[in-house]
Amino acid sequence: MGNSKHEAHDRYTGNIGYNEFIESYIAAGNRQPFAQIRTLYDFMRLDNGDIGVDYIFPLDRMDLVTDFLFRKTGAIIHLPHENVSPQISRLRLDRTLEASLRDYLSIDIALY
Repeated sequence: MGNSKHEAHDRYTGNIGYNEFIESYIAAGNRQPFAQIRTLYDFMRLDNGDIGVDYIFPLDRMDLVTDFLFRKTGAIIHLPHENVSPQISRLRLDRTLEASLRDYLSIDIALY
């Protein structure tokens, strides 16, 4: 995607910083293509406004999913660790921008 001729180059984020990405993400109505990502609430909301899931699990805690499924079914399930992102150094988000992001995602935070 880093190649300017790639069909999805407008969604490439390898050339921007974390703060720039978040700024674009919370710029409702004026998002760059790379930041056009639905919120958790938008993803889980049904057409009638109800939430369409009963449980939410963090992706980095698949052990919680397998434990939940074991309690519900009695079956032992092994989920392989695939498509795992590489470890990166801690990202630094500007405090003012963090406050704006928390405000923008307040429904998602409450849902989670």
